[in-house]
Amino acid sequence: MTKRIVAMALLVTLGFGGVITVRGRELNAQLAQKNIELGDAKLQLAEAKKKLEFLESAKTRVQVTAYALTDDFGRARDAVSARCERGQLREIEGQRRSS
Repeated sequence: MTKRIVAMALLVTLGFGGVITVRGRELNAQLAQKNIELGDAKLQLAEAKKKLEFLESAKTRVQVTAYALTDDFGRARDAVSARCERGQLREIEGQRRSS
């Protein structure tokens, strides 16, 4: 009777040990897969960041170009051109440098 109880306890222990080992391996495989997915996500995020930086710099160029096409910019450009023709722009630049 005691041998039978010990044998049953040993079988139950080995059974639980086997189940735990298999489950541990499954969890390790899932963890490895998640780490691969995390690496892929990091790469995608880095690429998206580069694209966003490019778009931000392009946005600035577009805004400057759009402003250059407005009437306000045209008037300012004409005023600067007129001052250049009269030699006043050099005087203004000299005043800025001395300030």
